[in-house]
Amino acid sequence: WPEMDEAVATFREVFADLGVRDFFDELDRDVRSTYDRVKATKNYDAFWALAKRRRGLVLGAVVPGVLIFRFPWLALASYRFLVAGALMMSQVLMKNPKLAQMIYAIFWNALKKRAKQARKKKN
Repeated sequence: WPEMDEAVATFREVFADLGVRDFFDELDRDVRSTYDRVKATKNYDAFWALAKRRRGLVLGAVVPGVLIFRFPWLALASYRFLVAGALMMSQVLMKNPKLAQMIYAIFWNALKKRAKQARKKKN
């Protein structure tokens, strides 16, 4: 399907413009350098500094992990309700082709705007 190849190439280009790969490379360098610093100095304050700098990493990975290990039923319940809610919303929204096209256009324009901002930031 040639149109799918074009779509995949377009999304890869947009994600490259957004700097997704650069973000993860920078995060990897930051974590590795912090680990090396702690290993060399045996001072764990660098880990706390990393956690303060990367609050999103802590909130996005550690907190859900703790919640899942502490309350496993909470993960199953939230998954059940999220999937049911998403399916219901997609059925309602996608029945109208004009509304579906509008939603796709909103997402696409948001991606293009973010890519444009990332390009300006790079230059």
